[in-house]
Amino acid sequence: MGAISERDLKAFSDVMSLGSAAHAVVYGSRRQDRDIDLLIVDPRTSSHCYIELGRFDILLLSPSRLEALATRLDPVVTEPLLTGELVSGDHQAWDDYVMALRSRRPDRSCASHAMIRSLEETIHTQRIAETPPDARVSTDVSSIWQGLSWAISYMSFARLYTSPNAESVTLSSLIHDRLILIPEFWHSRARHKEHGTSPDEEESRRFWREWQGYLMQNGHEIEASDAGT
Repeated sequence: MGAISERDLKAFSDVMSLGSAAHAVVYGSRRQDRDIDLLIVDPRTSSHCYIELGRFDILLLSPSRLEALATRLDPVVTEPLLTGELVSGDHQAWDDYVMALRSRRPDRSCASHAMIRSLEETIHTQRIAETPPDARVSTDVSSIWQGLSWAISYMSFARLYTSPNAESVTLSSLIHDRLILIPEFWHSRARHKEHGTSPDEEESRRFWREWQGYLMQNGHEIEASDAGT
């Protein structure tokens, strides 16, 4: 079961009081020295939120919200669905759902959704990056780094989803197949994860400037693609 043990799962279930209809999926690195990433789909919730609970980093969704994101092949849910392991819930129903997801093919709405999410994350990150030095907080560097991860990955998925014969894929597949934008950012991200280090402000802002340059250089393509949706 990877990084999540029966003891971990029991502790989590006791705190969250998972219902019998809920599904819990563990994904991510699944290393014992890292936090545990969990996707929880629970019909008793109407929310879409992130929760930090001890070792657990939890994405909590209602079934309808899961379906809305899965229909658009949003990597927020396709990543745990395609790479994760069900640790609680109806295995047969879940396996059927994942199999159906693998057969879905992206359309223009998927590309449009990914592009909009990329631009939203870019705008959010820009506000942090342009914060005056005397008003910055200690988390700004990590927030820029996280924002770049989302903005670049969403735009990479948007480009993929407009290509012929595209299919639902994972972020690791994009990186491995060299379809990811700003590849050096992802190499650096992998190094930091491997060594348990964090990027400094200079590195974060260097990649932020590179991302800005990409958007300026390819703005006409983004506008044309958005207009065609």
